[in-house]
Amino acid sequence: MNLYTKVNGKIAAGMIAVAAVVAPAVFLPSLDFEGFQLSAFAILIPALYVIFVVGLCGMALGRRGAAITSEATDARITASYLAIRKRLKPLVWVLMAAWVVWVAYLAWELMAP
Repeated sequence: MNLYTKVNGKIAAGMIAVAAVVAPAVFLPSLDFEGFQLSAFAILIPALYVIFVVGLCGMALGRRGAAITSEATDARITASYLAIRKRLKPLVWVLMAAWVVWVAYLAWELMAP
């Protein structure tokens, strides 16, 4: 078997799905969930895991998503980004200068007897 051998996508997607279910089933019981609190991350992390596994299975099956943008849209987005960056550049320089002055002030206060 060499590197360029065609892989059966259905088998690969099945293996990914089985591993995605078995791995948490094996490792989660060893974690201590007695003091577990429900938070945004407690919902976000499993949701991202499911999205990742579904996307990986889709890649294994050879499904491609729709084209997100065209060249004209890319050019419009790039032009908008460059215009915003050009407008915000002076503000960034002012904020950086203010930060340098603030750090110098803090260093001066720290060194003062």
